[in-house]
Amino acid sequence: MGHGYYFYETPDYDNCVGKVWWATKFSGSLMSAVAVTDIIFMTRPRTWEYCSTRFFRFVYPFTASCALAASVSCTVANLRGKKDDCYNHIAGGLATTVIYTGFLKNSGKGVALGVLSAFAYGMFKRCHQEQWMIWPDWVTNEGEVAGMHGGENWGNLTFPRLNWDDPGRRPW
Repeated sequence: MGHGYYFYETPDYDNCVGKVWWATKFSGSLMSAVAVTDIIFMTRPRTWEYCSTRFFRFVYPFTASCALAASVSCTVANLRGKKDDCYNHIAGGLATTVIYTGFLKNSGKGVALGVLSAFAYGMFKRCHQEQWMIWPDWVTNEGEVAGMHGGENWGNLTFPRLNWDDPGRRPW
């Protein structure tokens, strides 16, 4: 999300407002991309009302659940005596059960999604603590692929440097 604040930059009990803002911003932008992709390629709504309804159907529940999980994990960390471990995130993930149950109007599916969220949030925190690699080494922070900067060899693959003056590049 750029060069600003990162969720795991501070412990769970510190900077609660920054953590909630980061979770809301990240999940909102991620689900906006998913919603636009669904609208363009899958559902293809014919009216503006159905288009906006479809958009907010994707964005609101996930963004609200991520903001709730961030705030609950920060609150639980402060209530537990400023502990910074994966149990705070598991509690935050379990709190999302409320949003998923209300959105789906089905308690079984809501609880299942809440437990899945708790597992995912707990694993993200555990991966950060143990410095496990979630993303491969060849993906950098700026979203560029390492080895693609200019005619470098990458394993047994060669990526030539292309620019707009290259005669082999097509104009479109």
